[in-house]
Amino acid sequence: MPEPDVTDAPEYCQATAVIDRTCSLLEKLEGLHDGDPSTKDIFEIAADPAGIATVGFGHALFNPDTGRPLYLSRHEDRRIAYEMYPEGVTLGEARAILRGDVVARYASARQDATFAAATEDEQVALLSFIFNIGVHNYRKSTLRVLIEAGQVECHASDFATLYKQMVSKLPPLEIDEAFTAWSRTTLADGRRTPVEGLFTRRYIEFLIFTGTPEDEAVEAGRKALKEFRHG
Repeated sequence: MPEPDVTDAPEYCQATAVIDRTCSLLEKLEGLHDGDPSTKDIFEIAADPAGIATVGFGHALFNPDTGRPLYLSRHEDRRIAYEMYPEGVTLGEARAILRGDVVARYASARQDATFAAATEDEQVALLSFIFNIGVHNYRKSTLRVLIEAGQVECHASDFATLYKQMVSKLPPLEIDEAFTAWSRTTLADGRRTPVEGLFTRRYIEFLIFTGTPEDEAVEAGRKALKEFRHG
C-alpha cells in the first residue's frame, strides 16, 4: 500500500513521522520472529504466543481463501503458511512488510475521529495499540471511549498496581487502565490468559501516549517488568 496521500503539508509531515516512529517502536516491541535461528540473516515463519503463524516483525499469516489465521500446530495451516514464505524473509523484507502493515493500519485508523484529532505522540501509541488488536477492537474499546470523552488525564498508577487491576478484570476507569486492560491473549484452544510481555507493551504504549520518548518508554517498561518479577 502506498504512503498516505495527504495534500495538507503539516498533516502529511505528521503522518510520515507517526509511521516512521511506529515502525521503529514495533521493531523493538515485536522483535524479529524466527522459526529457525540456525539460518544466518534469514528469518523463518514462527508461531506467536497464540500459535498463529507470523513472519518478520509480527506479520500474522491468514488463509487466502477463508481469511482465517493460520496456526502452525495444524498441519494444513502449516503447509499453507510455508507456501507463502518458503525461504523466510531477510531483515530488509521484514522491515518492508512491517511498514506496509503500519501504513495500512494508519490509513484505517485516521478514519476514526479520536485518532485523527490525537497528537503525534498519542497517534504513535494508538497506532502501536491498533497494530496489535486491530482497528475494529480499538473502536469498541474503553480506551477510545475515554479519549472521546476527553478523559486523558490519569494518576499513572505503578506497574504492579496496574497489573493487579488488569488481572482482576475490573472495568478500566482511566487511560492507563484502559491501555493495560488489553493484556490477555487467546490461546489456540480458546483459553484467555494474562501475558506479562503483552502487559509491558501496553504500559509502554501508555507512557508514549503521555509524551515519554519511545526509547525511554521501552526502557522504563522493561525495567518495571524486571522489578515486578523480582518483587
